[in-house]
Amino acid sequence: MTIEDLVEAHARLHNSRMTHIDELIDQANTKIQSHPDKTLLEQELSELRRQREHLLAHIEALDSETNSQWHKTSLEKSGPMVMWETVASKLEKLIERIS
Repeated sequence: MTIEDLVEAHARLHNSRMTHIDELIDQANTKIQSHPDKTLLEQELSELRRQREHLLAHIEALDSETNSQWHKTSLEKSGPMVMWETVASKLEKLIERIS
């Protein structure tokens, strides 16, 4: 597997995770609409959306780097995987609380 293949694989994984986060946001937003604590939950969801945007900006910055620089940065910082997991986990917990 070449570095280019690895970068492509990471890009596909990031896109997949972003789609998952977007689906969780949509699911939470739908459930919040009929919840008694709607205002509080909307504030929490708003913060999670902000974190999603921050994550997206981070990914776009990585995409603008050269393949080798992106690979090096990704390995040095262990990539945005921890951020994906954190945001997704918070969204899943929010959905559980309002279900």
